[in-house]
Amino acid sequence: MEPWHWWLIAALILIICEIFFSDFLLATLGAACFVTAVAAGFGLEFTAQLGTFIVSAILALALLRPAMKRWLYLTSDPAKSNTHAMVGQRGTVTTVVGGIDNPGRVKIGGEEWRAISESDEPLAEGLVVEIISVDSATVIVRPITAEPKVFTTFLFS
Repeated sequence: MEPWHWWLIAALILIICEIFFSDFLLATLGAACFVTAVAAGFGLEFTAQLGTFIVSAILALALLRPAMKRWLYLTSDPAKSNTHAMVGQRGTVTTVVGGIDNPGRVKIGGEEWRAISESDEPLAEGLVVEIISVDSATVIVRPITAEPKVFTTFLFS
């Protein structure tokens, strides 16, 4: 087999292995192997082939990899999920919420969460609050309105 065959086989193996890692490291090394395969096809000696591989690998890692990662993250979905999606949502205090020493409960989207007040001020039941952050299974909240929500039932006879 010719030397360029080995470089081409190495390039294909590295690019196929990239499927399992997806960080563009193996793909950039595969691109460097491909460039070296072309250079070896023109009859360069082995030391020149190694030099071509090193230079093309450095250029690929410096130029190709960052461009591919930017493209990947540009097309990825920026939607927040899990607890990160809760930040900024509103909830209603169901049990008086105090500071870290006196946690309460907040209803957020049909679920009750353990909550503490951002300012350590007690927050009354029925008060609408905003989630500032999430720490494990505890939400840190601050009030949005000054008066509690009042639920009124209208009876029609």
